[in-house]
Amino acid sequence: MDYGDDPYVSTMYGQHNAAAAQALVPGNASALENLRNRHSWCGWTLDKLRNYSITPQMLVTAGVKWPALVKAHGVDALVDYGFRWHDMLSCGFAARHLCSLTRGQRAKLGINARRALECRPGIRDIVFLNLTAVELVDMGWTLQLLKSIGLNATTMVDFGFSLPAWVTHFKVKDFGALGFDTYATCAAAGWSNSDILLALQRPTAALVTTNGGGGALRFV
Repeated sequence: MDYGDDPYVSTMYGQHNAAAAQALVPGNASALENLRNRHSWCGWTLDKLRNYSITPQMLVTAGVKWPALVKAHGVDALVDYGFRWHDMLSCGFAARHLCSLTRGQRAKLGINARRALECRPGIRDIVFLNLTAVELVDMGWTLQLLKSIGLNATTMVDFGFSLPAWVTHFKVKDFGALGFDTYATCAAAGWSNSDILLALQRPTAALVTTNGGGGALRFV
């Protein structure tokens, strides 16, 4: 099979081509039969799949879906078998599945904020991770990224952080841009009185005179 001069394409498809070529070797009828029955692979044990040299990438190509794999084998076993983040995405891993992964599994798979965005999460998918503010920052979440998937004055409450925590860890400054507009709106969203007062506070205008007390007044 000619891959041209693209090393990425060669690496990506070389393994699949080698497996297919091996299956077509004369006298290797059992391997060819297994390839024909690829839609039944999800029902095989991982040990059986290993014995027949069936890789995670081959399972993806066969159309096996992530929920079915997890139900049959569990996440840890699949990771040990060789599944990696992009294999998971290719077989149907979705944003709603993020919360089913433990912290250890996310770390082993290298799922940071940028990778998590590849499965197009909404803000509540991140809420369901049940992370602390420090853990969210460590995962790579910034105010800008969170706003891009739906963070606002209402959804911020669901994280369970106080407003000072958002200021400290995510450098929130423009509360109005996040939808903190009136006391009633903020209270309905679930913010405490102290948080609302912090969000709605306005700088006090100071009167300053020019020319040593004479002349016009100006506000600063």
